[in-house]
Amino acid sequence: MAKKYLCVLAVAAAAATPALANNALKQDDFSVECVSDVDGSNVTLKRSGGSDKGHLSTGDLEGEAAIYPVGESMTFLLMQDGQVVTFVVNYDSLKYDMMVKGAVQKFDRGTCPVS
Repeated sequence: MAKKYLCVLAVAAAAATPALANNALKQDDFSVECVSDVDGSNVTLKRSGGSDKGHLSTGDLEGEAAIYPVGESMTFLLMQDGQVVTFVVNYDSLKYDMMVKGAVQKFDRGTCPVS
């Protein structure tokens, strides 16, 4: 009987873990390190107090970004030094797409593993 309960608990814990990780981006406070599938570089996303402003850091661009949670994703928008960074991360898959427009044109994609 004890083995049966342990199996049920293990299955419940395994099912709950991805849901908790996926919901991390919906929290009022988070700091997430995303990794590019293209070149292995990192992008850092941060938010405090459930604000509609956050911090985005990618390469040599970093600063305060507007946050737009819409539908199944969250968008960070950073405008700085004649460049616009649009960073969209999906809540469920934790995959992102990033586009940098301005003096430099860059397209990137990757994952934001949440621990």
